[in-house]
Amino acid sequence: AVGWNVSRVGHVFYMYIGQVDDRAEKIMMLNEMGIPARISWCPNIGYEQAFVRRGWKWECPVADAVGKRTLGLPVYPTMTDNKVERVCSAVREVLG
Repeated sequence: AVGWNVSRVGHVFYMYIGQVDDRAEKIMMLNEMGIPARISWCPNIGYEQAFVRRGWKWECPVADAVGKRTLGLPVYPTMTDNKVERVCSAVREVLG
C-alpha cells in the first residue's frame, strides 16, 4: 500500500462485517429479532465511489463473490454490554 504504514493498520471499531451463506435470509431473521443487520456498506472495493470518480473502476471477481456474502452487524461507541450480548445471542441462534 503506497504511502501507508501497514504496521499501524488495525480494526476500525465502527463496523463489524461478517460473511454468511444465504445472506438475505440471515439478515431477515436478525431484523425480525430486533438486530439491525444490513448488507455491508461496500460489497466490492472496485466499485467504491472514491475510486470510481477517479476512473479507477476495475473487475474484482473474488471481491464480488465475498461481497455477496457479507453483512454488517450493529456496533457503535455507546453500545452497552447488554446490547452486545443481545446481538451475539441472536447471531448464535441464527447461525446455529
